Amino acid sequence: MADDPSIMEAMLANLNQKSEKSPAVFIAGFNHQNERDNFKRFSGTVDRPNKSQGNYPGTQHQPQFFSENAASLSSTLAGVSAENIIVHAEGSRVTQTVTYEWSQ
Repeated sequence: MADDPSIMEAMLANLNQKSEKSPAVFIAGFNHQNERDNFKRFSGTVDRPNKSQGNYPGTQHQPQFFSENAASLSSTLAGVSAENIIVHAEGSRVTQTVTYEWSQ
């Protein structure tokens, strides 16, 4: 939509123009801000069978992979609200564009 004839003409002039880029072969997005709590709950559920390995005197605590290691990484990336990935393939060349959105 345009209320200026010159803008409308410019848009219509490009209507039949072919894009120089090949179509994307992969497009993905992850909304970290909305999914952080769900991930923390999921990771705790996955590791729950291993929670019985308590801390005993003389033993070293091994962090649970999902609920402690991966959840810690999620907390470290708390400032990232979303990530988007677009992959294009042209012959033997593959390009990826990764865009991060920061919540702060």
